[in-house]
Amino acid sequence: MRKIITKATLIAMSTVTLVAIGINMRADPAIAGGNSSTVQATAKATVVEPLTITKNNDLNFGSFSVNGMAGSISSEGVTDNTTLVPGENNSQANANFTVKGSSGYSYGITIPNKKISVIDKNNTDAELDVSGPTERTLNGGVDDFEIYGILSVNGNETPGTYTSADFDITVHYE
Repeated sequence: MRKIITKATLIAMSTVTLVAIGINMRADPAIAGGNSSTVQATAKATVVEPLTITKNNDLNFGSFSVNGMAGSISSEGVTDNTTLVPGENNSQANANFTVKGSSGYSYGITIPNKKISVIDKNNTDAELDVSGPTERTLNGGVDDFEIYGILSVNGNETPGTYTSADFDITVHYE
C-alpha cells in the first residue's frame, strides 16, 4: 500500500525538522570563543547554643482584701479597689526568668495573650492578665527578664489562696 503525502503533512514534517535543527544549533560555550563567566561560591553554617529558660520565681500578688467592688492588684503592688495587707511575708513580685544561649543573638518571648483563671479551693475565680517584653538580646550569652501581671477581682472573692494553672513562657531565636 502506498502512502500519500499531502502538502499539509509535508509542511508539518518540515516544521518538526526545523525545530529539531534549531535545538541542535545552540552555541556551545566552549565554541563561543570565551563568551562565558564562572564564579565560585561556598556554603557556611553557624551552630549556636540552644536556648534554655529557667524560672527563678513565680508571679506573687501578696495578700490583699476586697471591699465588695470590682478591682485589681498588680504583681508590682498597684491596687484599684483592693487593699494590700502589710506584713513581713507579704510581698508582691514579678515572675523572673533567666535565658541562656549564644551571645549577641536576639530572642523572642511568647507569653499567654489571654486571660488566665486563678481559682481557690471552692472554685471561686479571678482573672489574670500577664504581659512583658517580646524581644531581648543575649549579652554575654545570658539574660534575665520579668513578666508582670494584673489580677482582676469582682470584689466578692472568698478569703483563701488562689492559684492559676501553669502557663507557658516560650523563648526562641529571632
